[in-house]
Amino acid sequence: MSDENNPDVPKREESRSEPRIHVRWHLEAVDGQFVYHGSVKDISTKGADIFLDHNFQNVKLVTLRIHVPPLHVTDEHCVIEVSGKVIYSNHDSDEMLFRTGIKFLKFTVESDLENLRSRLAKH
Repeated sequence: MSDENNPDVPKREESRSEPRIHVRWHLEAVDGQFVYHGSVKDISTKGADIFLDHNFQNVKLVTLRIHVPPLHVTDEHCVIEVSGKVIYSNHDSDEMLFRTGIKFLKFTVESDLENLRSRLAKH
């Protein structure tokens, strides 16, 4: 029996201030003049885990353009731009990509934060 199904093992609490929502959204990660395409693994209004084919281990700051798909065909596609701090970057052998943790610092447009909050609430 695994620990997560064992009633005798206490459950680990989420250490983040906001839980992350699992998604698979397209994104561009901009490092200076270089643009890398990848996807969002999970996201909150505070940060995200992303998959890229580039290791951001030596990158401190990055700008993300996150493509938020509409919930319904009548809704608009939204692109949220946010600058963030790279917390870690390591290779994920299951995905064969680099998994990078980003802490959001500043949304380029203030309404992007509300758009993301609203979209995550409906997810």
